[in-house]
Amino acid sequence: MLKSRDIARTLIDEVIAHPEKEADILETLSEFLASKNLTELAPQIIEAIEKERNSREEENVLIIRSATDLSEKQLADIREFTGADKDARLEVSVEEKLVSGFVTRYKGKRYDATGKGYLHTLETALVQ
Repeated sequence: MLKSRDIARTLIDEVIAHPEKEADILETLSEFLASKNLTELAPQIIEAIEKERNSREEENVLIIRSATDLSEKQLADIREFTGADKDARLEVSVEEKLVSGFVTRYKGKRYDATGKGYLHTLETALVQ
């Protein structure tokens, strides 16, 4: 049986991994719940998402997704950039699909220093 907590964790993980697809992810969830006659689970899922998000914000974990392997100096610089405590646990992964740069999450805040992120910022600035 599906548990709202498990659905919440999966949703949060997917949104963290693909923030540009957040609306699509939520729409897919809505369609899934409707197709399985599980729409009554929506309030519990929302509550579980809030609890999971709050729990993750309290954790002293710096999550770093990078296009390439990072040196100890680069990790220290990212830690300083994000304001992460020196004793914050690191979770580092290499994701070549990022092409360049890195994405981090620390205490609920997301930092995007990828090439794609910079281009999006530039595009937004030019359109305004």
